[in-house]
Amino acid sequence: MNNLEDCIKQFPCYHHEDLKYQMFNGFTPVSTTLPYSIEMVMIKKVKKMLDNNGGDLFVVSFNLDNKPLVLDGGIGIFSINDIEKECKVITQLPIQYKGYRCWSIVCQFTQKEGTTDVLDYSNY
Repeated sequence: MNNLEDCIKQFPCYHHEDLKYQMFNGFTPVSTTLPYSIEMVMIKKVKKMLDNNGGDLFVVSFNLDNKPLVLDGGIGIFSINDIEKECKVITQLPIQYKGYRCWSIVCQFTQKEGTTDVLDYSNY
């Protein structure tokens, strides 16, 4: 799994009906992965940019014509059900998601809240 885009596609996402309750810097995503532990990262580019004292990772994806303007290493606000959490932007990349061209942003929560194994579906 050397391709970052292929790695992103393997992680489970929130149900599409839950996306209307999510915002990243004021923009509603078209897809958001469930948070996953930094121990699951296998991509060298992402590993170098991680804060080992930070929280879990997640990826938010947007339509190309409706995406937030953020910089790698910058800080963003992710809100779900009106609960706001600060996160660091790790990297960004264009992907193709279900036939649509999207812009994905890999983020890390700035505070640890316990790790989550997204492959254990009993958590959700």
